[in-house]
Amino acid sequence: MHNLAESTIVPDMAAEQCGGKPSPEQVYRYFSKLGLELRRAFKMHAVAGLWERTPEYKRDWGNVSEHCLVEAARADVLSDLLSFSSGLKGYLRMAAAVSDYFKRREKEITRGSSDPEKAFARAEAESHQLLKEAGFSDRIIYLADSTGTVESILKVAPDLLEKENLTDEEIAYLALHYIDDYTVGSDWVTPVEILSDGTVKNAFDKRMDDLDKRYPDLKASGFNDKQRNVGFQVEKRLAEIISQKIGEALDPKQIPEMIDQEIVRRIQLH
Repeated sequence: MHNLAESTIVPDMAAEQCGGKPSPEQVYRYFSKLGLELRRAFKMHAVAGLWERTPEYKRDWGNVSEHCLVEAARADVLSDLLSFSSGLKGYLRMAAAVSDYFKRREKEITRGSSDPEKAFARAEAESHQLLKEAGFSDRIIYLADSTGTVESILKVAPDLLEKENLTDEEIAYLALHYIDDYTVGSDWVTPVEILSDGTVKNAFDKRMDDLDKRYPDLKASGFNDKQRNVGFQVEKRLAEIISQKIGEALDPKQIPEMIDQEIVRRIQLH
């Protein structure tokens, strides 16, 4: 029997970065509760082998579950900032929780492939099939596909950004796309920094910089620049929408910190 609580964030994570508040126990309770609310999604993590044990009885791929849980928490907060209905908020949280469930199988399918594009397409098809067989709706699958896929970066998100008026579901797609763009593992975001030349860097900018360093071939091909530009435009669009909702101008660079600050506030209620 898999214990969903074991897939939560390291309990002292928030305490370390928030001056000892909230407590590790509050962090554990908050994310355990969230994991249980999304247990239908996390069962798929087990199905896809993320919770298989090493000889030392550790979950080799458990960090992927932690990553998805953090993205679900951020989706929960961003849904409220965007005034989504409770139904759409539920879909977005579930999509975040299931978004990377097939990561291990995807690596197995694509590793060493002579045709990476075909291999990724096969992995995506298998992932969708498993989700449909488990009863996940096309709506959830659509939202989950917003995270890190080539089609999302090069086609779907840019097409949505061209539209003057977006449906709430389309905004939700961009919201999860953005969360995945700046989320690093299961870490809290780092504060906005102003460099000596006046450049402002937030969590999204820092993640894009890191991808440039880690994947120089993608940087050289221009793909990383396209991902950065699309993410920047999504960030700006979300800030405009939130500003309309709250009635005051919001600096796009502040979105990641704003979300995590609200998560911390909610954790302190547990």
